[in-house]
Amino acid sequence: MRRLRDLFTSAGRGARTFRAALSALGVRGAQIVLMLVSVPLVLHSLGVERYGLWTAALGLASLLANADGGVSNGLLSPVARAHGAHDVDEVRRLSAAGMAAGLTVALPVLAAFPLCAFAVDWHWFFKLADPGAGRDVAYVIAILGGCYAIGFPPAIVRTVRLGLLHGPSVHAWDAFGTAATLVGLVAAVWLGAGLPGVALAWGLPGILARTLSALAFYAGE
Repeated sequence: MRRLRDLFTSAGRGARTFRAALSALGVRGAQIVLMLVSVPLVLHSLGVERYGLWTAALGLASLLANADGGVSNGLLSPVARAHGAHDVDEVRRLSAAGMAAGLTVALPVLAAFPLCAFAVDWHWFFKLADPGAGRDVAYVIAILGGCYAIGFPPAIVRTVRLGLLHGPSVHAWDAFGTAATLVGLVAAVWLGAGLPGVALAWGLPGILARTLSALAFYAGE
């Protein structure tokens, strides 16, 4: 019983890793709930054709997750090793290098992504019945690309924090972003904001949560 209590109260690396893993499971559960709720909600609001376009746009936008060349994921282990060695200067150096390298790779790709969205005739590409749906697709891709671009620096800070074993705090902010996304989707559906409104509701809350998390970290949370 004492060992179990220590897992939730101890400041040791093992206990902090356990709490990070536990909180990650909680966030994953919240994200699953979000997906289960959002599918019928968005499908009923957009209709079959536009919902199909929404899922296609999400699949295309998911390519942006690798637009930084894997810098953010590759940063986690070196930061964790430096933290374990109590090398604060190395953590700072890795953080700065990761941000610079990631931005060098990601920004040109992410800047071009929204521009390319309007260069494609999506109405012809998807053989859509509604001409206005093709324009909505371009806006959605531009919005999601812009969200990834804006959210990249906070994502790097998030990775650094995970390497510093700040998992529970990071995942608490992730849970806030997930809840805010659900609220945003409900608001977009209620307001009849259409496909672009759903894209904004999907992308912006996560950026807000990660930005607030980064600001709290630098403010000495």
